[in-house]
Amino acid sequence: MIVKAAVLCLFLGLFSFGLYDVLTNFETNNCEMTYMFETPEYLKIKLNQNVTSQFPRYNLYFYGEGQYASSAQTSKFQLTGIPVLFIPGNAGSYRQVRSLGSVALRMASSLNSKFQFNFFSIDLNEELSGIYGPVLMDQSKFTYECIKQILNLYSSMSKNKPNSVFLVGHSMGGLIARALYTLPDFDRTVVNTILTQATPHQMPLIAIDPVIVDFYSKVNGQWSDELHGFPRNVFIVSTGGGYRDILVRNGLASLCKIGDPSLRLFASTMSIPKAWVSTDHLAHVWCKQVVMATVRAMFDCVDRSTHQISEDRAVCRMAFLYHYQINLGPKFIDSPASNSQPLLVKEDTEWSTAKTNLWDYEAKQVAAEFYHSFEIDTNVSTDHALLAISNVEDKSWFGGCLAPPGAKKCKNIRTFDDNADLLPPAKLKFKAIHLDGQQLSDLTHSVVHVPKTKQPVKVLVDIYKVADRHIIFQMPHLLRFLKNSVMAFDSEVTIPLRSSESGIFYNLTMEGLDSPFQAYIFEVVPTECSKVNSDVQFLSLMKFHIPWSHEHTYSTFQLGQKGRLSLKLQSGKPLNFSEDVQLHLYLDRACAYKVSVRLSWSELFGQFLRFYGLYVPSFFVIQVLMSLSWQLKKLSSEGIVPRFSASHSVWALPYRVVPLAMMLRMLLSLIRNTEDGSRILKAVGLPTDDTVTLKDQDIWHPLIPLLLYVMAFSFMTFYSRAIEAIIDALSAFYAFACRRICCGQWTNAVFHWVQYLLLISGAAAAYWLCGTMGLIVCLLTHIIKAVVYRTKAGILENGAAVEKDGRADKERMLHLNASNLCFSLSLLFALTLVLNSIPFIVWCKTITSENLSLHLDPSRNIGVIACISSLILVSRGHSLGINILMSNLSIVAYASSVLMVIYCLVSVYRISYFVSAFLILLALSTRNSTGLKPQKDKVM
Repeated sequence: MIVKAAVLCLFLGLFSFGLYDVLTNFETNNCEMTYMFETPEYLKIKLNQNVTSQFPRYNLYFYGEGQYASSAQTSKFQLTGIPVLFIPGNAGSYRQVRSLGSVALRMASSLNSKFQFNFFSIDLNEELSGIYGPVLMDQSKFTYECIKQILNLYSSMSKNKPNSVFLVGHSMGGLIARALYTLPDFDRTVVNTILTQATPHQMPLIAIDPVIVDFYSKVNGQWSDELHGFPRNVFIVSTGGGYRDILVRNGLASLCKIGDPSLRLFASTMSIPKAWVSTDHLAHVWCKQVVMATVRAMFDCVDRSTHQISEDRAVCRMAFLYHYQINLGPKFIDSPASNSQPLLVKEDTEWSTAKTNLWDYEAKQVAAEFYHSFEIDTNVSTDHALLAISNVEDKSWFGGCLAPPGAKKCKNIRTFDDNADLLPPAKLKFKAIHLDGQQLSDLTHSVVHVPKTKQPVKVLVDIYKVADRHIIFQMPHLLRFLKNSVMAFDSEVTIPLRSSESGIFYNLTMEGLDSPFQAYIFEVVPTECSKVNSDVQFLSLMKFHIPWSHEHTYSTFQLGQKGRLSLKLQSGKPLNFSEDVQLHLYLDRACAYKVSVRLSWSELFGQFLRFYGLYVPSFFVIQVLMSLSWQLKKLSSEGIVPRFSASHSVWALPYRVVPLAMMLRMLLSLIRNTEDGSRILKAVGLPTDDTVTLKDQDIWHPLIPLLLYVMAFSFMTFYSRAIEAIIDALSAFYAFACRRICCGQWTNAVFHWVQYLLLISGAAAAYWLCGTMGLIVCLLTHIIKAVVYRTKAGILENGAAVEKDGRADKERMLHLNASNLCFSLSLLFALTLVLNSIPFIVWCKTITSENLSLHLDPSRNIGVIACISSLILVSRGHSLGINILMSNLSIVAYASSVLMVIYCLVSVYRISYFVSAFLILLALSTRNSTGLKPQKDKVM
């Protein structure tokens, strides 16, 4: 028993450690605030009467500041700019448009732009659209009405009138923007660009009601159905916030399998050049670094001839690709023609040539521009690579050329601007260019162009042998960690980097790092450093590159200091993707280094909770059903109902459920993979198991059900005992009070009829108002019954009521049975209530005197069923007998637990279906059972 408790405490501690990691282990908020220079104003746009009557909860606003807002209002919103509509998300406010609107307004003013963006924002009443599906379709329809109304505001324009609206959606607002294409009367020409911020595109955060699941299925089906034509005239961009966004991880925000691959783009804010910040879910809309990149991309989307968003979707895609992934340094993208022109070498400019493979140049200022070239040996170029790093602000600072035989220098240089990557931090302005052997083989010289400048300049060029710097690093899996114990706990694997080559760059390929259920700590430790007198600050840098999602995580450290970076994924590696994740090291050549990697247990469990924590509710319900299964089994065989804690520790063990569920899942998978089997399963209406959903997201792991079960089992072990202690204390207090204020038969009658009244009222409220109210009544009723029956059993046990005919012990056992069963049912109702609490919150927020009922209430059925089943249980009093249905119900509860592992892992809304079926069968079994008829209580 002690060993079991210690193991449970260990698992509970590990999961708590993981939860602490999720909530605390991320970078500090490095986002800068956006500020207005004038007072922001949100001006309400008048909508058509039929729209107002159909959607009375929603409104449309125009955002402006100072004179700009006054002019718009004075002209009655006869606008001439580019319309942008902001759609808030879950519990979001229309005021969140402020940052984008204010920055765009100031940028247009500072650039003396001939065009400007007009920002509109929808007030969706801060509805919980992320966890309550019935509001999503109304929001989609209202958004379309707003788009039509916005375009009407530009009717006075004589030319270049906008015929589309640029949509920006935060959180669920991005899904609403995509849902427009599912509306039967939607005109697809009125939207040409959609920007989504921290939107869970792939699947809902938690599938807590069937409406939101159907909505996702419909929207994603529309956007992934290439055969019937997914939207081809719209460019869609999605951004994820990285580690700080604990609500929507990057994997959910990706656009994998959504829309036309040539017209979609995903970026993490941690990877956006000049931003390089992780944003929490709300900071995504106001983080200055991200907002600046977004607004600049929007300006680059504009056709300078029409002063509207370009009709060519490729233009907008290139703009966002530039600002979100491949920024070369300048604030705005250049025209394609300027980038394709070779750089002509000036005859009177100094040209020097070196045969060395390493060049490190530094100067406080450059008095005259010059060219420095490196001869490339064609015999070894194919197995070499080149790295050039510089803070030179000139965009054409590095290139290559093919010099004529015998010539000392080239006449023109082909620049490699498209190969440049900006390196953090932004204030140092360093950028790097990588050339592989194939690119070098076409050149005779690589050339650095250093222009005249009064700013400090630093240039590093390193031509190296690939085999020496590109290292394959085998990342052990967790099971290998535990098996070999080489890297278990705090032990490390260390690789020294050879200092004799004075290398600047190393590329470590992390083989085996392909699952979110992995987490490591990577460290770069300087072993010895030489003194360096430098006028230009250069920070060593680690860049964690995930190729399948174009995500980068950076960490910088100064000379002589230790660098540290967490290696963990935000999305799983696709099945057929061949490239592995890479770690790029940009090191100061003044030091020699060693690198080490070790498993991070806290971040490992943090990753587990980050990806799978929301799937644990079904396993809590399974704990209760398994305990009820044992209680009913003992009742049918021995006539007793054990306490919940005893039943839980005996029957709800992981090996009784998870292995059987996994074998059943494999069998169903084999059947479904055959043509006849698939047809049969479809005919009987058996849904696809939830592991398919996780496999589609590339985050499935066979240990997930077991770990979730152990997590729920550990928590329920301690939680149930704590609640039992509270029930015992309440029973003792009730017994103490009852001896003084309650006696006689009338108390039982009042208690009996009060239960009837409560449950009938609860059923009516569940049907006509909100289903959650029925669950609340059932929970309270069964808690009271558990306390009262335990009180009566205690009084009988202590001899307060002694039956001369010898039936007192049997009467006491009946009360204990009823109390223990009511306690287990109260836990079942409590968990079901938590899962169905959102409809009640929405009902409290939207209730009006004209409309008391909650529209499309997903909790109505379970609320009514719970109350009716409880009424039948009340009619039996505390007498629980035995019949065939009662004995078989134990098997039903056990089978339900197994099936819930398969079908309720992700689809949490199905839990209510299983609970409803169990309650119905329990009520029928109890109603038709035969047992001892209770005696009238002489003393309560």
